[in-house]
Amino acid sequence: MVSSKDSNSNESDDVHIRIAGMRQLMQETHASRRNFRLDWRLDQLSRLQRMVDDHWDEILEVLNSDLGKCREEAGVLEMAAASTEFSYLKSNLAKWMQPQHVPSPASLFPAYSKVTPMPRNGPAVLVIGPSNYPISISLMAVAGSLAAGNPTGKNQRELILLGDCLSLILNATMLLLPLDLQC
Repeated sequence: MVSSKDSNSNESDDVHIRIAGMRQLMQETHASRRNFRLDWRLDQLSRLQRMVDDHWDEILEVLNSDLGKCREEAGVLEMAAASTEFSYLKSNLAKWMQPQHVPSPASLFPAYSKVTPMPRNGPAVLVIGPSNYPISISLMAVAGSLAAGNPTGKNQRELILLGDCLSLILNATMLLLPLDLQC
């Protein structure tokens, strides 16, 4: 017979192994520098948009049943706002990735300076959002991080509300795995 203490220990070990695997995948993504490219960033934003579009009704239903939001309110204030943000990011991303010339100190004349936007120097970004906030806030934070080229993870607490299938899809999207996602 397995005690509850052993069961909790096994679950904890599984979580730590899973986290280590996710971190390694994110580090590999960053080390490969593929996240520096425009096409990679646009692909990640498209995956996020597709996830929201494919599960629009399911998300609205869960927001209604678990948080008491009526479908119309959630559709306009949550999901449409997030979709608009995704589209805005995708349409402006190429311009934002261009190097910008900035003033140089006079002591360095005739030198010029430029700033090139780059992903943060680290393995990943973790977006943490409380479950009582609108889901759109978390989705927009994830989208902004992906647009910046950062391998991005999302905490699971509020995703429990969204069901196993959606949680799996969002997790895989956030971890930037090149998978064909099916539930």
